[in-house]
Amino acid sequence: MPEKASADSLLNLQQIQYSEYYTQLLIQYEAGINAFQKDSTSNDLILKQKQEDIQVLENKIKTYRSSAENELKLMKDNLYDPIRKKMLDAVNVVAERLKYDYVIDTSFGNVIYTKNEKDNILNEVADQLNIAH
Repeated sequence: MPEKASADSLLNLQQIQYSEYYTQLLIQYEAGINAFQKDSTSNDLILKQKQEDIQVLENKIKTYRSSAENELKLMKDNLYDPIRKKMLDAVNVVAERLKYDYVIDTSFGNVIYTKNEKDNILNEVADQLNIAH
């Protein structure tokens, strides 16, 4: 489905942007730690302030990572929910036309073996969605 390819692309782009900023934060954090460890001339007040700055940055990194994960999950749900609905609607149309009471989704690793290939409605659902198969 072209909608899925578009959603995947948008989600991947957002993931890359979040990852790049996260990397920048980690670089700042590591630089701060290295500078703190190498500082042998500053007085206790300055060292304490540097230590607090590092802790603030550490908390910022944790908060950012959690927020980014939540935003990606929300974005994924918002992008994929209409696609799932469209697919489910197509399955329902085909199932109703073929008078099926149950349709088993094997896309999540569940393997169903049937001896009768006519029970596989994948091609008909693809036709309903106008997808080449």
